[in-house]
Amino acid sequence: MNSLCPETAVQFKALFESEKIQGNRNLAALVLMGAPPPPPVQMEDGSLKQIHAAFSAGGDYDFLLERTDDTPFNNATRMSKFYDSFLTPMLRVCPSPVIACINGHAVGAGLGLACAADIRVMEASAKLSFNFVKIGLSPGMGSSLILPYLVGHQVASYMLLTGDLISAEKAKEYGIVLEVLQGDQAVKRRAFEIAVQIAKSSHIASYLCLHSLRVQKLAGITACMYRESDAQVQSFADEELKQHLLEMKNKEEARLKSKLTPKPINK
Repeated sequence: MNSLCPETAVQFKALFESEKIQGNRNLAALVLMGAPPPPPVQMEDGSLKQIHAAFSAGGDYDFLLERTDDTPFNNATRMSKFYDSFLTPMLRVCPSPVIACINGHAVGAGLGLACAADIRVMEASAKLSFNFVKIGLSPGMGSSLILPYLVGHQVASYMLLTGDLISAEKAKEYGIVLEVLQGDQAVKRRAFEIAVQIAKSSHIASYLCLHSLRVQKLAGITACMYRESDAQVQSFADEELKQHLLEMKNKEEARLKSKLTPKPINK
């Protein structure tokens, strides 16, 4: 489900700081998307089961469960470093616009990462949720700053305080995504079309425009990350969060086990 863990954070930061992105004059835009779904599997009753793609299911359960048993000091350090590994590369380091191709569900920190991108397009059947409060965790990944910046205080308050799961059309109505398209290939194709459009413009002008556009988000992102990390430290001390995480982890493991008791499709 493309969950986010410390290893992912290290790889993400290293990629954005690498020569593939930094100083690459041939790079006009980046397209960020979740790994494609696996092929359909044949169940014991002969039916085909398609496992839906995910842009990102958010924070890794094991990583979050570890935080519930760690000290407040360690958690504050770990969480601020974790979020900084994603947000600083995207908002400060990356010299090119990032287009989030939301090819599947985006939840929690995964949705926060998508919202930090410069442009977002979304597959029609995908759903979005800032589900932090539903599991007893204060929001993170800069969502308390970036979401109000995108949709305004009222809609951001609704999404962050309820954790509601919204459709692609509702996401477009709110202004979270630019376009909604039917099918994985269509949304991927549109993301690359936008990247090509950007590439046709002046590289220097695009670079300067991008950094002007990011000024407002950059102005408060550091303070936001520290505030969110501190709030999550307090959440980790609450036993309710640990119970929710264990329930969700067990449910997800059971779901995956039921989906992976199949016979391969004979072609």
